[in-house]
Amino acid sequence: AYGVAAAGCAVVQYIPQLRTTLLERSSGSLSVSFYLLQAAGGLIVAAEQVFAAADPWPVWLPFLCSTSMQLVVALCCVYFDCVARQRRAGDSAVPGAERLLDPARAAAARDSQPAEVAPAGELHAESPVRQGRVGD
Repeated sequence: AYGVAAAGCAVVQYIPQLRTTLLERSSGSLSVSFYLLQAAGGLIVAAEQVFAAADPWPVWLPFLCSTSMQLVVALCCVYFDCVARQRRAGDSAVPGAERLLDPARAAAARDSQPAEVAPAGELHAESPVRQGRVGD
């Protein structure tokens, strides 16, 4: 039970950082190299505990969960930084990069697409107008 609780804490502690990284679409002041080095160390410790020490899963699961979350945060940062660098360079090699970096532009593009319009006097149950999906 302690191993599961520790693994849960290891995952939960990275949620605020992951959320901030995804919302800002940037690494900001986060040290990506620190996260990558920390994750590499976590993988080595977890591998040692699983294979060399043959420890039970409650011992190595928290390390593996924490390392996984570190990798997710670091890889998101690397991706967003690469997309931003290509955008600054004017390279359009990443399709849809402008939508990732500029949510307002993505919303404007989505809103500019023509909506389905029901014939006058007819609103069907599956109509996007009826379901409130137009302009969401």
